[in-house]
Amino acid sequence: MKVWTLAATLLVTLSANTAVFAAKALTPKAQLEKAATHIVVGKVRSITSTANQDAQYATTIYAAVIAISGVEKGDGLKPGDVVEVRYVSRAWRGSGSPPPFDSGHSPRPKENDTVRAYLVNQGYNGAGYTTDGHYDVYYKNGFEILR
Repeated sequence: MKVWTLAATLLVTLSANTAVFAAKALTPKAQLEKAATHIVVGKVRSITSTANQDAQYATTIYAAVIAISGVEKGDGLKPGDVVEVRYVSRAWRGSGSPPPFDSGHSPRPKENDTVRAYLVNQGYNGAGYTTDGHYDVYYKNGFEILR
């Protein structure tokens, strides 16, 4: 139930800000470091997803559980903790050529990947504002796959 609530919240956040889907440029690392409220390094233990499709787009909301091995920025998280983080992908399913849109977070990790995640808890996440207390991966390139 928790994942469904998180997925619905992220979908509403991203859907409310339609500008996010106009091909967004990658965010420079210095800006990611400044904008993130938390930067963590850890191993992706699990990933769940919720898919939604309308006449034009297929949107998938992901929730990844990261076992934290290091914290580079932010209070409240520490090595040994686990954190659930949210991110999204989107694909054109409409007829004809797609309008300019964004395909979501890139890169996206797989289970067992070690990542550096640039997270936002309460604030601008690169696509809109999150105020629900959960951790969003900074949009668009807030994951760095380390191995």
